[in-house]
Amino acid sequence: MAIYADLHMHTSCSDGLDSPQALLERASGRGISVVSITDHDTFKAYEQANKVAEDLGIELITGIEVSTFYKGGSVHLLGYFVDGDSAAAKKLVESNHAGRLERMEKILAHLDRLGYQVDMDELLVFAGEGTLGRVSLARFMVKKKLFRTTEEVFQKVLGDGKSAYEAVDRLSPQVAIELVAQAGGISSLAHPGKNLEEADLDAFVEAGLDAVEAYTPYHKDNETKKWLELAVSRHMAVTGGSDCHGSLWRNHDVGAAGIDIVMMEELKARAKLATCGETGAGGICNEAT
Repeated sequence: MAIYADLHMHTSCSDGLDSPQALLERASGRGISVVSITDHDTFKAYEQANKVAEDLGIELITGIEVSTFYKGGSVHLLGYFVDGDSAAAKKLVESNHAGRLERMEKILAHLDRLGYQVDMDELLVFAGEGTLGRVSLARFMVKKKLFRTTEEVFQKVLGDGKSAYEAVDRLSPQVAIELVAQAGGISSLAHPGKNLEEADLDAFVEAGLDAVEAYTPYHKDNETKKWLELAVSRHMAVTGGSDCHGSLWRNHDVGAAGIDIVMMEELKARAKLATCGETGAGGICNEAT
């Protein structure tokens, strides 16, 4: 499949390695026509990215990745076509910023008990203006020579369910879905993987979930097929993206996953319907057509 749009990538404004300009230049060089920067809980990248995308001739869709707390773990939601200046979008950002600091304090306490001393003040300096999350922490621990690679950090202590794991326990998926809708956007379930059951998906659809990220480097072919079928059966749109964080992860660079032009047009159609009352469960626009 020809990758027309990569709708999941991160910059140095959250936990990526690339500046917004560097990321978009790489996307342009690889023939990607549509991009969404989905930094964690922030829209800061768009202060630089809008002008760069215009100069490069790339269509840039405003996006964000929101961490939510569900059944004792994290579920990530992607918001697209969001008005970052809206009250709802600001609530999304502010709620999770507070939760991230509290969460990091808990993670560092776990690490201390495991024998890994990490100073919060040093970590905050290292993270800079980026989002304070597990990726930033993993990179810091590698820099401090506590582990050899970020992959090893996640495999041993920071991955979901590992000994130092803590979820961002602020927003539920249902609340985040509603806030994305209030901000004028549409929501997609990010890299859904193997852990969510169909009943969980149905609960999110009932709350207004619009799409599912079927195309992601995390999925094997059979998993992609499964989520495509679930999307069709529930009248949902499909999204896809590389989850690029720069050179940090293998096989996750720009264009490693995405959607084709037909899927992109379907997503845009869903976004237009959402602005006139369409629901993630397949409601009908009440405005005149």
